[in-house]
Amino acid sequence: MNNELKEKMQQAAKEYASFPADAHIKKAKYIVESQSRDFIAGASAMYSELAPLVEWVSVEDRLPEEGELILWKNKYKLVSVVDEWNNSYKEFYHITHWRKIEL
Repeated sequence: MNNELKEKMQQAAKEYASFPADAHIKKAKYIVESQSRDFIAGASAMYSELAPLVEWVSVEDRLPEEGELILWKNKYKLVSVVDEWNNSYKEFYHITHWRKIEL
């Protein structure tokens, strides 16, 4: 490593070490929050693009068969997977729609 690069690294380390600890925590927290917002925005955009391609069945029209692997969503807009459907899940999780997952 050349001396100029080594000096720059040492200077950067000194500057970093001179920051108060809470400044590092605030910066790290901001980065995590920012990345979380970016991920959620991307996932939402992808879901809205794919949602029209997926046929959702209303639980008012038909329920899945017992033990069936499904993807469901509820009145709170939560989406999840059930690996073995049970009819009691409808009321317990406030499920409004479902679709079969084919492997």
